[in-house]
Amino acid sequence: MKIHSFISHPLLLLLLLALVHKLALASAREPMVVGAWEPIKDVKDPRVQGLGKFSVLEYNKEKNAYLSFKSVVDGQEQVVAGVNYLLTVEAMDGEVTKTYEALVWEKDWEGFKRLISFKLIKEREEKKGEQRGDDGGCPREKREHR
Repeated sequence: MKIHSFISHPLLLLLLLALVHKLALASAREPMVVGAWEPIKDVKDPRVQGLGKFSVLEYNKEKNAYLSFKSVVDGQEQVVAGVNYLLTVEAMDGEVTKTYEALVWEKDWEGFKRLISFKLIKEREEKKGEQRGDDGGCPREKREHR
């Protein structure tokens, strides 16, 4: 088929223009960077919470610790040979809530999961009945003296 006859068919020309337009739109989108960290859209997803619980259980086994999993509060994922999950995990250490950063590597299709790192990033007291000054920890109001 000659180029001249190809262009002279309006339907083929329209199809070609539609294809070029679609390719142009696809290239204008933000490119997917292999190995880039992306935020986890729903950290409340049971699968993500399960990864957080796994990280606490593995840490307990490795360090002979007694942390109790509370929740995953934030996270990112990175596609590699499998998926790396960088999770912000809350766990109880006795009566104290502590926040940890856990790195879990998973190859779901192989049933493979490994805790790569687990480190403390923050802790806060949550003891019931603990006194926090004379006002129970409530913000103090400025009062005028009369």
